[in-house]
Amino acid sequence: MHYAEAREYLAQTEERGNRLGLTSMRILLHELNDPQDQLRFIHIAGTNGKGSVMTYLERILLRAGYRTGRYISPVLSSYEEKIQVNGTPIGKEDLAACTGLIRDACDRIQQKGLPLPTIFEVETAIAFLHFLENRCEIVLLETGMGGAEDATNAVSTTMMCIFSSISLDHMQFLGGDIRSIATVKSGIIKPGVLSVSDVQCPAAREVLTQAAARNESEIVFLEENMIRDVRYGLYAQYFTFSGYKDLCIHIPGVHQIRNCALAVMAAERLAGMGMHISEADIRFGIAAAVWPGRFEILRESPFVIADGAHNEDAAVMLRRSIDLYFPGRRFYYIFGVFSDKEYDKIIDIMADRAFRIYAVETAGSKRALPARELTRILLKRGLDAVCAVRVETALGLALKEAGPDDVILLFGSLSWLNEARELLQ
Repeated sequence: MHYAEAREYLAQTEERGNRLGLTSMRILLHELNDPQDQLRFIHIAGTNGKGSVMTYLERILLRAGYRTGRYISPVLSSYEEKIQVNGTPIGKEDLAACTGLIRDACDRIQQKGLPLPTIFEVETAIAFLHFLENRCEIVLLETGMGGAEDATNAVSTTMMCIFSSISLDHMQFLGGDIRSIATVKSGIIKPGVLSVSDVQCPAAREVLTQAAARNESEIVFLEENMIRDVRYGLYAQYFTFSGYKDLCIHIPGVHQIRNCALAVMAAERLAGMGMHISEADIRFGIAAAVWPGRFEILRESPFVIADGAHNEDAAVMLRRSIDLYFPGRRFYYIFGVFSDKEYDKIIDIMADRAFRIYAVETAGSKRALPARELTRILLKRGLDAVCAVRVETALGLALKEAGPDDVILLFGSLSWLNEARELLQ
């Protein structure tokens, strides 16, 4: 199978839609001789911060000399970013080869009259094949949505579970309150397997604690008072945690301190389990971490900042960050969201810092809230809103109008941020 054929096959698979549940995933993996059983996983669930925590931990493991696989979604710049070995995306030839094996397996499944896998299940299986072929010693595995019935939960060789911040998102699938969402996400906890968790609200903490107890496994929580001597900055941020003084990271955003502390806590526990991770690995690893599209500085004078904040909790952190880093500055927003997100709450949190808002939409996406509709909502609230539709149009207008001391902030979804990144590069 050639790369173009593989992408066409994957596009056709995507038309089957998505569903939660592990039946078809397990059938597919069994047809592939269960590659996941020969790998070791660190399984990561949560609402916000999963990718950041994974990024810090990946850099620590790489610095320690471990051959590391990484499976993430969504991605920012290329399809192949979903599946990485030692920080390098899967090559086109490897993607095509793995997809060919998947297609053959699906043909056999269809002949047996069994349910065909969804696109996320297929992509997850491709990742497992690639990680096994590349002899990954440890795989950082991010859930797609939820936990219990997420395709990634077909694994049974988990060595650690990590929970980033749990808040409201995907309520139409996971439930309408924190307790319901946390219950679904807690489903990745395995018997006897250690879990580490970010600071959680009382309801989420209780659910995770009870799930760990049922599985006779330990869970440890990050506490706010564990993090001390924080010094925020756009280009370098410092904090003291667990005996490590003046840890330094280079990803901005007030929430990144906690994300990093969670990764450090996980690394310490892995070291306690026998992995060779030193203080130098932790320090140099987190300092080397980068995470595009998360409070990413694309340009200065005026500052252009891109952030994938797309739900209420992420918007709260984004608002805290802009208030901290840019007090008193004039903001031009470029804003576009999916129609199934709680965009009203995002607007409530962010709107009063905006001098002007350019509404955009993700081209070709059925989920995108049309820019015209978004503009109508913004105008109804008395905001200065412009229906730009295209990211290129919005960015051109904002750059023309903004002064050197102003800030242009792009947020609302990761789906269109890379277009802006490429335009500015």
